[in-house]
Amino acid sequence: MSISEGSKVLFQKVFRLTVVAAVAVAVAVPALAAQTSQKKGSEPQYVNSERAKKQAAELAEYKKQQEKKRAALKPLRQGDEVPSPNKPEAPQQVSTEPGPTELKTDKTYDQAIAYHGGRLSSGTAKQKEHSADALATTGDARAVPLLVAALNDADPSVRAAVAEALGNLASPEGAAGLAKALKDQNATVRATAAESLGALGPRNAPKGAEALASALKDADAGVRAAAASSLGAYPPPGSFDALLSALSDSDESVRDAVAEALGYIDDQRSVARLVETMRRDQSPLVRSTAASSLGELGARDAASALADASRRDADANVRAAASEALKMVNANQ
Repeated sequence: MSISEGSKVLFQKVFRLTVVAAVAVAVAVPALAAQTSQKKGSEPQYVNSERAKKQAAELAEYKKQQEKKRAALKPLRQGDEVPSPNKPEAPQQVSTEPGPTELKTDKTYDQAIAYHGGRLSSGTAKQKEHSADALATTGDARAVPLLVAALNDADPSVRAAVAEALGNLASPEGAAGLAKALKDQNATVRATAAESLGALGPRNAPKGAEALASALKDADAGVRAAAASSLGAYPPPGSFDALLSALSDSDESVRDAVAEALGYIDDQRSVARLVETMRRDQSPLVRSTAASSLGELGARDAASALADASRRDADANVRAAASEALKMVNANQ
């Protein structure tokens, strides 16, 4: 065999080996990719899982229900009851106050409770805040004691996040911890605790009105305003007298919150004070809120004062609010 023929044979062998190797690679790479994909698929994918979608849907529904909470807690006005046609002598009273919230344990959240519960006690401040929110999102009963314990965290931002989370869970087991948090050294924590007690309402925090009434004397105006707003969810007598006194608060935001809260509490004893506030308060914001609350109460005794304010008040927003309130009062006659 000549040298040229030997080179030709060698070239053919090398070519065949190259083709075989290429085929092997073409087969192995897709197989390896499929295997890798399968392994990844077996790992928990929190973001894209059905559990995450379910949690997001539940949280959206919860926030929607929270917006309706005050309206649901507001008692019926006299004359709004609808008597049963079969028993006109004993009209059935419609209850708008369901029982306390009862959280349950869901095995679906075993891993989340363990992970976020641990991080709530040992993570960084930001991690703790995130875990507090995550625990509230589960709606699991096991989250409550973990959050209550975290109200003693050294970082005020964590304590505020925990107080908010307890309000989102709306569990009666969190009420005592929130009432205690109203005395926290940090004003943001105290204000958040006040807001959360309002979210719990009287059915989940029967003693919340007493704690919030005390918070109306807090040194911080933001805390007083938050307490006043939350007291709007509590029926008298627990909060009524304290709210009336707070109409004289030196801070505009507090008086505004008080005037609004009184509109949610169906007690005609507030009418005279709201009329006085609408006429004399130096803040147009407070005067307009007082007018709106008189409309919410359907205060017929305030019709003349509302008509006067709708024509003569120096502020256009107050005149508009009084005019709308007067329409509501007249509609109830």
